[in-house]
Amino acid sequence: MKFLLNLVLICVFSFNIAYAGQEEQPNILQIDFYPNTAKFTFECKTDKEGNFELILPSSFNQATDWKAVPISRPGWIPPSLNDLNSEIESGRNEINLLNAKIGSLTQTLRLLSEFGNKDGDFNDFINYVREAQSINESAAAEISRLNVEHEQLNIRLNALTEEFRSKLPDNHNRAIKITGIFDKDSTVRVEAFTNAAGWTPEHKLNLDTQTGKIDAKLYARATQRTGFDAVKTPIRFHTNNPQRSGSVPQLFPQIVDIRPKAEPVVPLPRPEMRNRAVLYEAAADMSMSISAPQMESGLISVIIDSEGSIKGDGVPEEISLGGYSIGSKISLISIPEYGDTVYVVADTEPLKQTIIGGNAKFYVDGQASSNFHIRQFSEGEEVELTFGTAPLIKVEKKNIISKSDTSWWGSSGYLNDGYTIEIMNGMAAEHTITVKDRLPVSANSRITVRNVTYDPEPSEKTEDNILTWDIKLKPGESSKISVNYTLEFPAAESLIFR
Repeated sequence: MKFLLNLVLICVFSFNIAYAGQEEQPNILQIDFYPNTAKFTFECKTDKEGNFELILPSSFNQATDWKAVPISRPGWIPPSLNDLNSEIESGRNEINLLNAKIGSLTQTLRLLSEFGNKDGDFNDFINYVREAQSINESAAAEISRLNVEHEQLNIRLNALTEEFRSKLPDNHNRAIKITGIFDKDSTVRVEAFTNAAGWTPEHKLNLDTQTGKIDAKLYARATQRTGFDAVKTPIRFHTNNPQRSGSVPQLFPQIVDIRPKAEPVVPLPRPEMRNRAVLYEAAADMSMSISAPQMESGLISVIIDSEGSIKGDGVPEEISLGGYSIGSKISLISIPEYGDTVYVVADTEPLKQTIIGGNAKFYVDGQASSNFHIRQFSEGEEVELTFGTAPLIKVEKKNIISKSDTSWWGSSGYLNDGYTIEIMNGMAAEHTITVKDRLPVSANSRITVRNVTYDPEPSEKTEDNILTWDIKLKPGESSKISVNYTLEFPAAESLIFR
């Protein structure tokens, strides 16, 4: 009987599986990020003869100044995925161990069914049956538990494998071998571009409604899927991509002539015009044939220096680029013609620095209010920024019932029209709401706008009949604006509003 117990107890196996070799990545001195590409600067050591070699993933499509040859590199594990690959190998190891345990217990059950007590007495047989039954139940229960654990490990391993595949650089089984000769026993810098990288600016702007001060932070949302991790690396963020053409297109004269009434005969261009056309076409073809970005030169973009860590698995990283403050005057603006929304608007002081265009998240007194893209603003520019809406301020526009009439002699038509606007301040503080609306503008000398009345009078009226009221309301207070007017036009005509 002890043999059976020992058989079960020794069914524990261990396996050692060799992990894939972890390749060291080259030293990254600096990364220049552009919106849709990036330039990596690597440092390489030369040997006693001055030779050096650098192998990069095929996602690097151009290395400047050095010879680059495409090569095959099957089974390459990117350094940025070494940890994930080790986790996958560990999961496979665990599954293999479970398979061995399940197989061992299954073998135990088979041996129990084959083992007999042919030469023993009856009491020994009874003891055998009892012990075999106990071992059989324990083994079956353990197999069931291990099967559940096996299934869970399989699900986890499949998820890790899928994540690994999604983070692999494109064409990861291909590479570029860069070679060159430089000073003996020294270091050399190699610059290489990749399209598997890019960045977008992101702003976070908080408006203090008590002071009108805007506290803003600028971030870079950067990503790169080269397989190389950048750790505490100097980074330069550029707002424009490198130029792909080195010349300004030539502008040719535009010719206008009278169209012949008969079938036109297309004349041959004059020799100088024909030559110009050919030269222009050739220049266009040459610019299209240049696929790799050119080295930047001149003042072509805003450049921001920073330092950060960005993994090479394509997962975006947020890098802080600093902060800035802007003074502003806050307005609550409503345009009832387009709905009941009241906008929270900040009119800034002249900017003391350039604000680059990008995604912007807006906050009012620390509370998220809106999220949209802003254009680039230049130093010295005054900007209107919309921080969201004020839902507790209610604005409702109602058009009055229009009345039509004609003069007693029948030559003129009249349309009596107008509207009312009701405003209610549902906030706990006093606020001034700027309400904008309009009167019709005549596009025809036979249409006139007459008998205009306002209650109250607008604080501003433009030549285009845009009306503005500044309505100050205490908490819970309401106000009403009324506008009435008459349109006079020829009785035989009908009006169209656009």
